Amino acid sequence: MIKLFCVLILLISIFRFFTGRDKSITRANTLLLSAIIQSLMFYPLMKAFIVFKETKMQMDFTAPIENIGGLYFPTILVCLFPLINKRKYRWKWGNTKYVIWIIIFFFIYSYLSPYNIQHSATNVALIVFIQIVFTIYMCKSYIGTNTFIIACYDAFKIILFIELIISLSFVLLHINTLQQLFIPELEGAVVEREGSSFLRASGTTGWPNRLGALCTLIAIFYWICYLRKYKTKQSFWLLVTSIFIILLSQSRSALLACLLSMAISTLVFLHKKHKLSLKKIISLAILTSITIIILLNLPIVQEMFFKSDAEEMTEARFIHYLLGYNIALETNFIGTGINSHTHFMCYNMNNRILGDIWLYQHSIHNIHLVILAELGILGLIIWILYLVSRIIKILKLPLSKMNNPIIWLSFFSMILTIIIHGFTDIMYIHYQYLLIISLFGMYSSTYTKQ
Repeated sequence: MIKLFCVLILLISIFRFFTGRDKSITRANTLLLSAIIQSLMFYPLMKAFIVFKETKMQMDFTAPIENIGGLYFPTILVCLFPLINKRKYRWKWGNTKYVIWIIIFFFIYSYLSPYNIQHSATNVALIVFIQIVFTIYMCKSYIGTNTFIIACYDAFKIILFIELIISLSFVLLHINTLQQLFIPELEGAVVEREGSSFLRASGTTGWPNRLGALCTLIAIFYWICYLRKYKTKQSFWLLVTSIFIILLSQSRSALLACLLSMAISTLVFLHKKHKLSLKKIISLAILTSITIIILLNLPIVQEMFFKSDAEEMTEARFIHYLLGYNIALETNFIGTGINSHTHFMCYNMNNRILGDIWLYQHSIHNIHLVILAELGILGLIIWILYLVSRIIKILKLPLSKMNNPIIWLSFFSMILTIIIHGFTDIMYIHYQYLLIISLFGMYSSTYTKQ
């Protein structure tokens, strides 16, 4: 059923092309890329075919990246670009090629690690990595920067429209027909927090935290569009819609990451555009504080932060952090290998630390600790160096030298989100979020002519 939605999106895009006035190649590219991005909201819909699947026993564990290696719809759809384009862009990987080689090195490192007891889990991550690189290559070869922005704007708008309808129908009207298409069995732990009277929306993503993470990336994009005065009014209301859906998902960490990333990116943007005085910095801080106070006093936010399972979840997070640190110690800071730390926990640590067995079967909810646990101290150092280098580069680069400030600042905000949200969740190392962030990262580089 879910796969039909992806096909439907593609058909709608084709219909829009043939019924529109503009039947240029650029229009076709825009609609196809828009369809590709829209397909990312359907989880686990994105897999057209299963390429590699772990055994039933291994499937009891939730790997940080994926349990099942599949051929994703975006990988198939990007193959249509050569059919509608006679020429492609000439471009260079730039510094990204070093990032790719480092990742390849860590895959080899993972296979050779003496603590990797589940190479099949690493195989799944490799399948995901190959498809992301291929998708980026095809998009960069046939889609220009301006077309990319237009396609993202269009795709995110449609995603918000669909998510809003499904979320409102479930949370306010208690109509679960639409959401149930993406969650075969609605479980209480998924749709309602303990102590909260509000249902949790998960939309098409199958899980509330996934919906919150997706809308956080979308909110960041529209906020940058608003700052750059790109379709100002529309961008503002789409931003409001994104934050509203985050509230409906009751994802605390997503809301916090979204607000903080927006505040910091605004400060950076204003500093680049105008040299900020102390008065302006204080004004921005006051405005941000007022916004957060207003949001925290909304009934749904009150229940999210103060009346629901916040204390229980905080305790679970700290147990997970302890597990991550102990994995690093037990592997002598070498790491368990990519995508395999949950297997290591279950086989080697489930009787040593107090806590629910659920904690050992699910990935540690901290991206930075996951990297330490799986890639060791070397992986963590390179990860920190990469994040710091990206931030410093964007901070030093003036707006006039950015080929497109919307993409650059959006990518900067997404990095901030990974850093902030990454301390409490791991959503951004899942396929759909990795692909979105990677595309923005690649398009922040300079394009060459056809």
